[in-house]
Amino acid sequence: MSFTKIEMIITFYSILIFYIILFVLSIKNLLKYLIKDNLLIVIIFLLVNFALFFDVARDLHLGWDALELWKVKANNFYLGSNYFDVNDVKYPQYPHLGTYIWAFFWKSSLLDIEYFGRLYQTYIYVLSLFAISLSFKCNNILKNFFIIILLIILTYNPSLRGYQDIYIFSLISFFGYFIYQKIRFDKKINDFIILIPIILPWIKNEGIFYTIFLMFIYCMLQKDLLKRFGFSFLVIFLILVQFYMNIYYFNLNNIFQFDIDASNITNDQGFLFIIQKIYKIFFYSAHAFFKNPILIIDLLIIIACFYLTKFHKDNLPFFTFLAFNIAFIFAIYLLTPDDIKWHLQTSIDRLLLHTSALYIYMLAILKDKKFFKI
Repeated sequence: MSFTKIEMIITFYSILIFYIILFVLSIKNLLKYLIKDNLLIVIIFLLVNFALFFDVARDLHLGWDALELWKVKANNFYLGSNYFDVNDVKYPQYPHLGTYIWAFFWKSSLLDIEYFGRLYQTYIYVLSLFAISLSFKCNNILKNFFIIILLIILTYNPSLRGYQDIYIFSLISFFGYFIYQKIRFDKKINDFIILIPIILPWIKNEGIFYTIFLMFIYCMLQKDLLKRFGFSFLVIFLILVQFYMNIYYFNLNNIFQFDIDASNITNDQGFLFIIQKIYKIFFYSAHAFFKNPILIIDLLIIIACFYLTKFHKDNLPFFTFLAFNIAFIFAIYLLTPDDIKWHLQTSIDRLLLHTSALYIYMLAILKDKKFFKI
């Protein structure tokens, strides 16, 4: 099995050897980190992972898209297909990296059990929540634990198992962590941040737009001109490669589920039809807030930040991303040729969840500015 033409067994052992070397080289610093004051954090991290792993094993239910779309792609990879052998599955223009990861850990697990492939998604999700909690710099271990539990309550949704949206949520959360570290300590941006906009387009199509927005934020904060233009060129080049692969290998005219056409915005009703669409976008977006409680927290944080700090330079990257994201959401549903009610009911909650973790870092910035204490 391979993603392109590389056999899975080669991929597995290559990654294993890489991590063994990395572990040996970093074991001294790792032990120092654990012994100093972080052992309890690591234990909590492992316990939370184990608890959610157990929940996945307890309930193997998959939602409609996960079962009919993403698991089919994972099955293809599991059975030996590669990136160029997916023409027979639904929506071959959908990115395949997430389903390859699913199949990789499914195939590589000692027991060869399907849901083992989904545990990596849970691990990444938990890691992203810990990145958020550590940004609040709580010396009390119980407070850190409380933040983690609260974040799980606000974001954990078993109905999204098998969906690729959790990867998007987690990767954007990691990006926020790197940006927050840059703002808080006024130091160079960690170069690992560039992996996030590179990976996002290969998880879901929406990732292409998130990548563009995040690269804009990156360029706002990156003072090194070589990195600013070099990384931007690399990301744009890889997006164009993805477009090329869809057109050349899958005979697709575009990379998305529907054609982007301005004529989709209106019909014979003209301006009234646009108003109706906008009303429905607001209505179903508000409904999504009750499906994803973290959105309510986001809204309160955004209001508080604007009231207390206005457009302070520390919050400007987050407000800029918010503006891009709002425009993106309205563009999707104004341009959709599908029934807008159906489209909103089946996607808006996940679309809003994608970026919801990013705004939590604005709360950490408020804490740093002594507006409140934890």
